Amino acid sequence: GDAPVEKELPMTLANRPRKADISIGAKSRTFLMGPDISALAACFAAVVLLTLYLSNPLKSAVFTNAGRPAVLNRYRAIPPCNSRCVMRTLRFGSAILSTLAILAFLPLVARGQTLAKQLESFRKPANEPGGARGQITEFRDLKVTLTSPTPADKAVFTQMAQFLINRVTHHEFHATSPEPAELKPRPADNTVTKLISDLRAFLLVPAADGTLTLPQEAYIREFGIALNASLTPILVTEKGKAPPPSIIRVNAGRLLEVACGSGATAHWPMVIGLLKNPETPPDVLFYALKAAEGLLGGFDVSRLSRLDPVPEKAEQILYDLVHELEGIVIQGPKILGKIHVEGGSRPTLVTDPKAKPTSLHAEQLVAIQLYRLQAIRALARLRNDILGGKVNTALELRPVYTLARVAIGDPAITPALSKKEIAEAVIGLVRINPGANLNVDELAYAVSFGTRVVFGAKAANAEDATIPWKGYAGRMNAAFQEWQANSAKNTRVVAKQKESINSLVKKSFDGLFNPVINPPSGATTANPVNLQVIDGWQVDNAPGNAQQLFSDVKTFKLVYGGK
Repeated sequence: GDAPVEKELPMTLANRPRKADISIGAKSRTFLMGPDISALAACFAAVVLLTLYLSNPLKSAVFTNAGRPAVLNRYRAIPPCNSRCVMRTLRFGSAILSTLAILAFLPLVARGQTLAKQLESFRKPANEPGGARGQITEFRDLKVTLTSPTPADKAVFTQMAQFLINRVTHHEFHATSPEPAELKPRPADNTVTKLISDLRAFLLVPAADGTLTLPQEAYIREFGIALNASLTPILVTEKGKAPPPSIIRVNAGRLLEVACGSGATAHWPMVIGLLKNPETPPDVLFYALKAAEGLLGGFDVSRLSRLDPVPEKAEQILYDLVHELEGIVIQGPKILGKIHVEGGSRPTLVTDPKAKPTSLHAEQLVAIQLYRLQAIRALARLRNDILGGKVNTALELRPVYTLARVAIGDPAITPALSKKEIAEAVIGLVRINPGANLNVDELAYAVSFGTRVVFGAKAANAEDATIPWKGYAGRMNAAFQEWQANSAKNTRVVAKQKESINSLVKKSFDGLFNPVINPPSGATTANPVNLQVIDGWQVDNAPGNAQQLFSDVKTFKLVYGGK
């Protein structure tokens, strides 16, 4: 299947994590890492070898033969060692073993204590919510109607939010063991995975159609306000203050990502601020992009008044978020100065804002594509081809054009787009609800073009493994089926366009998706992926729109890249 993109983050942004203040990455990981394990293994190997040597009666004679060294050679017999000699040697070996074992664990104990001290100044109170847990459960399950929350109701949300969020600042959720002096597994409840699971349990995530009752809207709004109040001090550093260590920031970012799945309006300003601020650390920026994906997927953009009762201010908030995402896709994320590569044969990534690399290192290229991919995924959650502009025309957005540029591999976007990025853009395009001015013919052609580019690698080499093919084939097939069904119901899509879409969906399934999802069994040398079905469709369905995506404005021309 499609591996979560966050698994790629740690090794992209920094060398293998070795210290407490280095990003641990996307998943909760043990604090005992690379060098510690290697040193411990080497130490135990030395101890075992020394013990075996000292426990050998023949060798022990070297130390006990009449108080003088014995000459070991094949011409002189060595006096046998008696039972007292053996016992003395074993006791000596045991003492050495115990001493070395203690010495081996001392660095681990010290390191655990160091982690606790590093995180202690950032620790925030997270008291057990007690009765608040039951009250908020009743609000969530609509057993108690929540329409006009009282101060007492707001206090319940605040108490629960502090418990769910603030625990991420506690060192015991990041250390190898609950106590620094004990090397034993952490309890299952003391993991960041458990923090995320607890938060998910109390969230309300809107259905795909965005339908919510008034009490559900109130719950999402009030819980979002409380969660945002707890997340902001961790993720947004006040001027003049030291930011929390990366291990706290990264995992707080993961909680923000989950919280934004509700689309709560309270999170929009902070996420926009993190995307706009060039000083946002790369680790936090990545999860801000994932949070943006959750906001656009969980919020009904047709009801902008929920963002702000003043229409123009509401349009401005939506514009700021989508515009920042489009900027990251077209111009790249503002992280190059923070992932500059230094060194020769073994380059390392450093955060030096003054560094101006003349060319991209492979690590930088992967990092840029990783952030850009996440921005594309966020834009792909939108269903409208045109956003805003009803109050202020300067705030109008057409994110479908950005997705179309990615899908066709617009050569103006550098560095070159990866197949994953193009596939995500294609998935976003087919989920767009076309308005009156969208040229559906051009949109369908861009979809076919991007699909052909993605599967070109598989057609050229049946053994290609550059992307998780089955995962993407399955997701694209599901999106295409949804596109066909929606087009059949959409009155803006004329009969000829519906026929064209139905044909493209069928040919894509027969020639591209199905051969990957269900490869032929048995020995065969023929590559089942067939690009010719797409080539034939393009010949029969070439649009006559002069490559214009919209009929009302002639500035949205598509420039197709190479196949």
